[in-house]
Amino acid sequence: MVDKLPAKLQDHFLVQYILGKLVNQVTNCELVTDSNLDEMENYPFFTFHWIDLGEETTSDWLGQHRQFTCTMQVDAHATSDIEAINLAQRLYEALHEAPYRRFFKQAYIVPQTVSNTANRTTLQGVNYDNDYGFDCSFYVTGGFLFEEKDLNFTFQDQTIETVKADESVLGTNFKDAIFADKNNKEKN
Repeated sequence: MVDKLPAKLQDHFLVQYILGKLVNQVTNCELVTDSNLDEMENYPFFTFHWIDLGEETTSDWLGQHRQFTCTMQVDAHATSDIEAINLAQRLYEALHEAPYRRFFKQAYIVPQTVSNTANRTTLQGVNYDNDYGFDCSFYVTGGFLFEEKDLNFTFQDQTIETVKADESVLGTNFKDAIFADKNNKEKN
């Protein structure tokens, strides 16, 4: 259903591609352009619509890697309100989590402002398409070309299991060092 993306991805196509991978991994749904909405037969799914293709962040950029902010509308479509709300909320939360933000970071893209999830159903009560979503802006350092094989979409939980403060940081000797594990318990 998604328009064919170029073999080498950059800028807006790269944002779409990475967001599609994130949507699929977090919600097990497909991401399609909103112009393909009438072709979708199986619910649930997500749509996107570009609101702003790019606002320069600086007027004095040099070289081929211009920096800009672009904004898209992202909506979850489902046959029930509660399912659409839950899907939109899961994606909203993933866009704020470090392991998923790394998907974008590897391509010099940073999710910026993510608006609150809201009801975007246009014909409430008339049809079975329930639509909840949000707007999201992305800070892009453009001009970098990527192929699918260049990108890693493996979820890597970055939970720190144990932390030990070095004695030089504490200003004490090793016997007084503080250990803390992921359960917030201090050990000496």
